[in-house]
Amino acid sequence: MWSRFARLWSKDRRRAKRHVALPLVAHYWDGAGSEPQQVRDIGVDGMYLVTEDRWYPNTLIKMTLTRSDKAKGEPDRSIAVTARVLRAGTDGVAFAFILPSSMQAVDADSDFHQQADLKTVKKFLLRLQTDSGSTVTQ
Repeated sequence: MWSRFARLWSKDRRRAKRHVALPLVAHYWDGAGSEPQQVRDIGVDGMYLVTEDRWYPNTLIKMTLTRSDKAKGEPDRSIAVTARVLRAGTDGVAFAFILPSSMQAVDADSDFHQQADLKTVKKFLLRLQTDSGSTVTQ
């Protein structure tokens, strides 16, 4: 019972479970070369990216999430997402995913063309968690 009340007053407002310590990096273009940045934790709603880069809240960043435990060319190694900056931390940035509906994901005229939808992100994270044997935290 106490944990429910503690969660209400907690500064941690996550609504979904997070996958911690996964072999996952993010690539995004910042005007220079794209260097892989470590994803510290991730869930279907968003992620925390360890990076020195900082953006203003609500900035949209298109990035590719890539499994570092899979070789180039392997199927389902990476997915493309659009993420919105929520806040900056001392060692990185928290993002919320902006996921299109499955209809938009296949619409060639959509700004989200070839972006992962919610179903794809869930499937990607489940496969990642299963393959890596990681734990899920709140």
